[in-house]
Amino acid sequence: MFRFFQISVGIAILISVILVYVFSLKITRPLKQINEAAKVIAAGEFRERLNINSKDEMGELAAAFNLMAEKLSTYKLENIENRAELDRIEKLRVQLVQHLITAQEEERKRIARELHDETSQSLTALKLGLKAMEQTTSPAGIQELSR
Repeated sequence: MFRFFQISVGIAILISVILVYVFSLKITRPLKQINEAAKVIAAGEFRERLNINSKDEMGELAAAFNLMAEKLSTYKLENIENRAELDRIEKLRVQLVQHLITAQEEERKRIARELHDETSQSLTALKLGLKAMEQTTSPAGIQELSR
């Protein structure tokens, strides 16, 4: 009878160990999947999805994780599009600044030419006037040239 009791207790312990192992796998396997998927998401790969279809907290966690991954994927695409738009706008800004600088340089050259031409013309007219005065001997003629 004692032998039967020992065998019964041994079988009960063995069944208990097997049940604990099976239930621990049922709990830890989804956690490992979530952990691995989180590592993939953290590395920047937002296509990772969990396939846990249970109705308990693990299923809710997997559904929330999949929703988060979907939103991150959408945000990543929007970020790429926004970055491309910013790059395009920056190129346009650089072109506009270059155009502005070119226009400013051209305007400076034009003003410099005008000043140079006006100054040259004035000096030439003054020189001609002085030569004419130099050649005139009468004071009335000098007054006539100075007008």
